[in-house]
Amino acid sequence: MPPLEKPQMNLLKKVDMSTLPSNTPIIVGVGQFTERLDSPGYRALSACDIAAEASRRAFADALSMDRLGPAVDAIATTRTFEDSTPARAQPSGKSNNFPRSIAHRLGIQPELAVWEKAGGNSPQQLVSEFFERVASGEVAMALVTGAENMSSARALKAAGKMADWAETVDGAVEDRGLGLKGLVTRYNAMHKVLGAPVGYALSENARRSRLGLTRRAYALEMGRLFAPFTKVAAANPLSSSEQCAMTAEELITPSERNRLIADPYPQRARPGQSRRCGADHQRRPGARTRYSGGQVGVPARLRRLAGARADGAAGSVALARSRHGEPVCTGQRRGPGRCH
Repeated sequence: MPPLEKPQMNLLKKVDMSTLPSNTPIIVGVGQFTERLDSPGYRALSACDIAAEASRRAFADALSMDRLGPAVDAIATTRTFEDSTPARAQPSGKSNNFPRSIAHRLGIQPELAVWEKAGGNSPQQLVSEFFERVASGEVAMALVTGAENMSSARALKAAGKMADWAETVDGAVEDRGLGLKGLVTRYNAMHKVLGAPVGYALSENARRSRLGLTRRAYALEMGRLFAPFTKVAAANPLSSSEQCAMTAEELITPSERNRLIADPYPQRARPGQSRRCGADHQRRPGARTRYSGGQVGVPARLRRLAGARADGAAGSVALARSRHGEPVCTGQRRGPGRCH
């Protein structure tokens, strides 16, 4: 099989933007922020603070907070673990209105605020939903964002310390609830399949059996799959923690620092939940909007959408176009301020 062509992203530069429908949603900016426990500048930020910082970086990636912020008419956020189940409650408190707390920090007043229900699918679900709402003309520009600060909560508890993350913010919000209905059934409970690691582990073992592999052979396949990811993480300053690249053998071998979560998953062979990171994307389509383009330094026929994926890494791509095809942002990776 011939190797895949590398310049997939370069295809963006070949698109004649003037041929796209004027209501096409387009990603124009992304941002990510991670606060590590071992960082010299560690401040034990709240989830709202982390999400706000990621959002500022997304706006800077597209144009600037000052110029794009006033055009945001919708904000949608993923749900933190603490807001997803009472068992995750933190002693340091939380916001009563996560989307509005983030908007307040950014100095924006979106007409619509959505607080999504729990679920690992919620980041992409929000992205898809607001693409549709932008394309339909219901929303002009939206910010989709989110964050977690579970590591800080655990570290403070272990040290016998407290933070003050409690806040009350006014403002209408579409709170879609915990979303716990259907997550656990009587059948699951009867077989003690009460968490994602156990459920995924059962599926992995069923797959292993179908492939006719021993536990050792299957674990090595997992290790070989994930080892290259550790090299990327080791070189990424926004990784959730500082670590060295690991071999397949190191990933799959249980140890004091790599305990077995659920067979076949040692801790380092599964995504970590102890994070203090937030990610944010911006998207934009071209069309008329209730906001004047002069307010944000772009043609009046542009409609804008910003969005984000919670807790994980986000790419850095910014592009937009006017109805007549005038370039506003390039798809090239040149750092912040690429809109003109």
